Amino acid sequence: MPWAPGPALAVSRKPGVRRRRRRLGVTVAVVVAALIGGVVAYLELTGSPDWYATGKSVELASEQQDDGFLVGPVSTLPTACTVKLNAAESGQRPAKTDKAAVKLWLQGCEAAYHLKHPNQVIEDGIMWRNGTKPCTGSCPSHWSAAGKSTALAANEEPLINLAAGTSGSVAADWCADLMSNRFIQPLPVSVESRLHAHSPVAGPATYSWDQGCAAGYSILQANGGPAQPGAPVTVTGAFGAAPDMKIPAKTPPSSLYVRTLYQGTGATVTSSEGMIGNYVSYDWSDATHKPLGSSFGQGAPGLFVGPLLPGLDKALLGQKVGSRVVVVMPPADGFGSAGNSQEGVGANDSLVFVVDIDSSFATASVPGKQTSDGGGALPTVTTSAAGSANGPTITIPGGVTPPATLQVKPLIRGTGPVVKQGQDIAVQYTGVIWRTGQVFSSSWQSKTPLTTPIGEGQVIKGWDTALVGQTVGSRVLLVVPPADGYGSAGQSQVGINGTDTLVFVVDILGAA
Repeated sequence: MPWAPGPALAVSRKPGVRRRRRRLGVTVAVVVAALIGGVVAYLELTGSPDWYATGKSVELASEQQDDGFLVGPVSTLPTACTVKLNAAESGQRPAKTDKAAVKLWLQGCEAAYHLKHPNQVIEDGIMWRNGTKPCTGSCPSHWSAAGKSTALAANEEPLINLAAGTSGSVAADWCADLMSNRFIQPLPVSVESRLHAHSPVAGPATYSWDQGCAAGYSILQANGGPAQPGAPVTVTGAFGAAPDMKIPAKTPPSSLYVRTLYQGTGATVTSSEGMIGNYVSYDWSDATHKPLGSSFGQGAPGLFVGPLLPGLDKALLGQKVGSRVVVVMPPADGFGSAGNSQEGVGANDSLVFVVDIDSSFATASVPGKQTSDGGGALPTVTTSAAGSANGPTITIPGGVTPPATLQVKPLIRGTGPVVKQGQDIAVQYTGVIWRTGQVFSSSWQSKTPLTTPIGEGQVIKGWDTALVGQTVGSRVLLVVPPADGYGSAGQSQVGINGTDTLVFVVDILGAA
């Protein structure tokens, strides 16, 4: 768990991932459908045979399917279809003087070729919708360069960059999204203006633009991911995976550095929320650095609740769930001039953190209404008034002897994951002495949730036994006899005798 001067800070789940769309203008069925629409209009005006269909029929005929030109480059296709046109029987081809009909015949031939070779794209423009011109000569390289330029600009924006390691096909789909400007998040003005200035209309150049854009993205990732101008450290890698860190062999900066490397789309982290996320941390002193801790790859993310190190508070509050945040904090925002010998942090050492914010949760109390208030032979739990931060009230039943064994009564059943042994949990709680009815400890009263390992002997036995197996989001009433509490020694400093039974109401806010 990342260090905090007191109990630990927490956050909420990232929902969204940007939608992916198919590449623009490359789907053959769409192109063919557009051409067929034009053919129908032509036939209605002229009354001529459907030369588009005839050309396609000849191309698809079994005796024509083994022609050698089909394995050649698509640039040879118009010539090859012309050869077929000349070789076709008179009833299968239009008169050479009917230029419009000949064009339709050739389009049908090329459409059939596309049906058999769906992964090839015709760059000469014949198969594209009316009004587009062939993309010949230096045109493909021009649009490839334009796409790459726009991709590099877009990837520098944290709202829209892709995670490292994205496949080429996904990158190309993303580039198509970029060209159509259909992102869930709006494009920054600088990128949008470049997009409109450089993107081609849907047509032969589209494929080259997409290729260039995807290449630009690949170049970006090969060079370390989204641009990090002026960064004191370099961080690469995908959200959710252990980052690669490059910390230079020089003195760390004297002021706090925060960069949101990947911008999430989830809820915004506030001071009234806790956060669950993975992290890696380093100690940076003069020209040397050393790792301090990492949750990546351990299946146990960190739990951030309550007052954190000042630098983490400043860096993480206001971020969105799903974000990767890089923090370099000088001593004043870390452990100060005293350092932290237990963690191996020397006096005046700086700290480096990379934090992936996975989820968040409210810290005032668990959501939902109580389905039980205890009562009967058990204490009665009354919820606090709306807007109050004092937590529920526990009333001990008069004239009732406390039970001799541990009692566990869920008052609100949470819908979150099951709490497991060895996890860190964040809770709000109130503890009362049965004998006196007096509160001896309360995180609600101290205004700070408690974080602690559970099931490992770090808390009283009654908590370890009762809370493991509960679900996050639950409120639980515990009646703890001395043997499961502080034993015969008691806790005299808070008024607990060795024979006292204790009563707790515990809200399980989060677990990691």
